[in-house]
Amino acid sequence: CALPICYDVNIKQAATKATLNGSKAINESMLDSGEELTIMENGRTAFLKLNKNMTVEGAVRQLGSIAEKNGLDVTVSGSEGAITVTHNKYGEDHKFTVMSTTAGVLSEQSGAPKSFVGSDVKGTINGEGTDGNGQLLIGLGVNSTTAGLALRYAPKTGMSYDAKNGTTVGTVNVEGGLRFQIGSDPNQSAGISISDTHTSRLGRGVDNDSQFLSLADIDVRDVQGAQDAMNVVDQAIEEISSTRGELGAFQRHTFGSAITTLRVARENLTAAESVIRDTDMAEELARFTRNQIMVQSSTAQLAQANAVPQNVVRLLASQ
Repeated sequence: CALPICYDVNIKQAATKATLNGSKAINESMLDSGEELTIMENGRTAFLKLNKNMTVEGAVRQLGSIAEKNGLDVTVSGSEGAITVTHNKYGEDHKFTVMSTTAGVLSEQSGAPKSFVGSDVKGTINGEGTDGNGQLLIGLGVNSTTAGLALRYAPKTGMSYDAKNGTTVGTVNVEGGLRFQIGSDPNQSAGISISDTHTSRLGRGVDNDSQFLSLADIDVRDVQGAQDAMNVVDQAIEEISSTRGELGAFQRHTFGSAITTLRVARENLTAAESVIRDTDMAEELARFTRNQIMVQSSTAQLAQANAVPQNVVRLLASQ
C-alpha cells in the first residue's frame, strides 16, 4: 500500500435497509371493499383506506404522499399494484411496521402488524473486532491505529474512512470483480478484480513539497510543482503497469489455458464424430449388400417358378 497508514478491512456483511416487498398487488376488489393500509415508523403513522374512486396506481402514490407528509423516514413505491416500502436509512436501529386488511399487501397476515428491520455492516479492521452501526464500521482495537476508527462501507459506491475527530482522511473505492465461466462444469469459473484507476486514486502516498495527494492534484505551473509532479506520475505509471501485468497474467494463464483446453476438446469431438460417421457408413454398406443379395435371390427364384408352367405348356403343345 502506498498510503502512510493502511487498513486491512474485511467486510463480512454489507449494511441493508429495512425493506418490504408486497407479495399481493392491490386490485379493483380491494378498492371496492375499502382495504386499509397502515405504515408505522418511529412513532409516526401513515394510514390510507382505499375506495372505489381511486385507481391502483393512485392508491400507491397517495400512500407514499401520506407517509412523506407525516414525516415517516420511508419510501413507498409500487409496480402494477404491488407495494414496496423501504426505510431511508441503513442498520438495525431503523425499522418500520406495516399492517393491511388483506394478507400479502403489506402484512403477512390479515390485520396483524409485521415489522421489518435493516442490518448493520459487519467486518474486521486489521483483523480486529468492530462494532457495526448502519454503514459505519467502528474499530474496537486497543491500539491507537484502529481504536475508534470509523469506516463507512457502501457496495459499488465506495468506502470512506474517518479519523477519530470525524474528519475524512481518504476514500477507497470498492468495486466488484468479474467472474468468467472457463469450463464445462458448473462453478468452474475464475475471477479477477483490479484497483481503482481514477486519477484521484493514482500516485497516492508520494512525499512531495507541493502537497500533491494524487495524480489529480498535480500542477506544473512552477518548478517545484513540475518536479513533484514527475514523482507522482512515476508512481501512477508503476501502479498502472502493475494492473496491466495482473490483467495480462490472467489473460495468459487463465483464458489461454481455457482456450487451449477448449481447442483440444473440439479436436477430440471432431475425431469422435468422424469415427461415428465411418461406423455408420460401414453399417449402411453391409445393409445395402444384404438387401441386394436378397433381391437377386428373390428374382432368381421367381424366374425359376415361372419357368415350370411354361415347360408344361410346351410339352402339352408338342403332343
